[in-house]
Amino acid sequence: MISSLRARLTLLLLISTLPVALLMLAAATDRRARAIEEIRNATSNTLRLVVQNQEQRVDQAHTLMQWLAVLPEVRSAIGGSPGACQERLKQVFAKTSDFSAFGIAMPDGRIVCRVPAAPTDASNTSSMTTTAPLNLASRAYFQRALSTKGFVIGEVQMGAVSGKLALSFAHPVLDAQGNVEFIVITGLDLEKMNTAIEALNLPSSSPFLILDQTGTIAVRFPNPTEWIGKKVNDEPLVQTMLAQKQGSTILLGPDGVERFYSFTPIRIDPTANLYAAVGVSTAEAFAEIDRLIMRDLAGLAVITLFALALAWWLSHVTLLEPIRKISATAQLIGAGNLTARTGLKNGSRELMGLAHTLDQMSETLQKRDHELRQLNLELEQRIQERTAQLQTSNARLSGFQNRLRQLATQTNTAIEAERTRIAREVHDELGQALTGMKMDLMAAKRRLDPSQAKALEKVDSAIHLLDETVHVVRRISADLRPGMLDDLGLVAAIVWQMREFEERTSLASTFTRKVTTDFFDRDVSITAFRILQEALTNVARHAQAHKVEIVLEDDGIELSMKVIDDGVGIGENQTYDVRSLGLMGMNERALRMGGSVDIQGTPGRGTQVIVHLPLRPTAGNQMIETVEPDEPIEATKKG
Repeated sequence: MISSLRARLTLLLLISTLPVALLMLAAATDRRARAIEEIRNATSNTLRLVVQNQEQRVDQAHTLMQWLAVLPEVRSAIGGSPGACQERLKQVFAKTSDFSAFGIAMPDGRIVCRVPAAPTDASNTSSMTTTAPLNLASRAYFQRALSTKGFVIGEVQMGAVSGKLALSFAHPVLDAQGNVEFIVITGLDLEKMNTAIEALNLPSSSPFLILDQTGTIAVRFPNPTEWIGKKVNDEPLVQTMLAQKQGSTILLGPDGVERFYSFTPIRIDPTANLYAAVGVSTAEAFAEIDRLIMRDLAGLAVITLFALALAWWLSHVTLLEPIRKISATAQLIGAGNLTARTGLKNGSRELMGLAHTLDQMSETLQKRDHELRQLNLELEQRIQERTAQLQTSNARLSGFQNRLRQLATQTNTAIEAERTRIAREVHDELGQALTGMKMDLMAAKRRLDPSQAKALEKVDSAIHLLDETVHVVRRISADLRPGMLDDLGLVAAIVWQMREFEERTSLASTFTRKVTTDFFDRDVSITAFRILQEALTNVARHAQAHKVEIVLEDDGIELSMKVIDDGVGIGENQTYDVRSLGLMGMNERALRMGGSVDIQGTPGRGTQVIVHLPLRPTAGNQMIETVEPDEPIEATKKG
């Protein structure tokens, strides 16, 4: 669709509105940045107020612990008389409401004086007496107080004295040598701390929380009961607070709501490890900004849609409809209708110029078409005259070819007949003469005296020469016309020819017969045998093969013969080379019988000569024993 003109115009209009949208987004981003800055200032102020409040509470706890450390009653408890200390601590505990417990502990962790006396008695001040020994040596904040020898803010944990969730404090008291003499302990009641935070009237949509360095929540507003004592150290907000100590960020809080958080540590001294954070929901903070952005974007969308609709209609009236007419006219001209015209009278100057040019082109093409039609008629007449001349010439040439083929057939028939006559005369006349000469020499040899060694040697030499001459005569006679082709049939002649080929070339050969008779029409047998001789000659001369396979088969209608070698393979250009007289001779022999020769060669993988000859019924065919169709007959097998 982008390739269409209307779509491109629409896209151009949309692109033109892009700067406006970008400006609106930039303005929205600026508004959001200002809103974030306002939220940061508001949360920082709220956080500063709450942190100051909590620092004052911690400072009050530290001051109270310092006062307790110098009381004579506390000193008496260190000396082994805890009664007065116990009573004094009762009085202090009754007058304070923010603390969950008080206690005096020795450096080894033993508590020698405490209120309440037991965790279950925290609400009953009348029963605040020591009932069971306690030891704080395992508490981390206690060990830090021993090692730092200074005031320590502990973790949110269950108080050992009060049995309630509290924020523990430890104040070590040193002797004259600077060693820890005893430690005053107390704990801020987390429920009272959360109540104090509620009294600050913070917005319920802006949660506030205080947690220790382990990620345990000490104060949470609102809904403190659901969060006090809960460990949330895996939350992204808590990890960010513990890592950065102070700052602001937008993250999911422990309750899963995204907010803008400001956070800072609550520091009374370097050992303090409390952190406070206050958050504002981003959905509420950016609600007004998002509403303004959506209003501006909606207005831009309405304006853009109106402009698009107007552009869509105007493009149809002023551009698309004229272009459609011009395109339809061009299609008609392309389809061959040279009488087509645009018919445009009104429109833009550019489109009218294009339509006028197209109409002129159509008129010119119409004239040229008329001229071409006249020329085509004249050309067709000339072609018909030349075609008639060519047909006459082809008919004469075909007649000449048929006469030449008949002449070649008669010539080959005469040659075969003459070969047969010469072969018989050579075999009969010359063979009989040579046989008679051998018999005369044998008779003469018997009449010679054994003492005539030289004469006997000459006679033996003459007899040997006669034997070789007889062998040569028989070979010449067989080459001219194998007698077994007429006497024993085509199969026997092929077997004999393969033996001769093996003796002459030393190549292995295999013959597979798939025929049910050895005798075929005389002309068919002669043609197949002569083609086989020529194919084997080509193998011996050019193929560089290691073995040859011959397959002979017939289906009662056609005789097929394949000569397959594993040599270098004949190329396609060699197959149709006019200088290859042997290949041409094979083709001509097959054509004269109404058959064909197909030569297929693959370079490096050998050559196949496939011969197809139509069969003609013969009266003298003889049936032989049926053999397995695929059983090979080795050419070298005797008998």
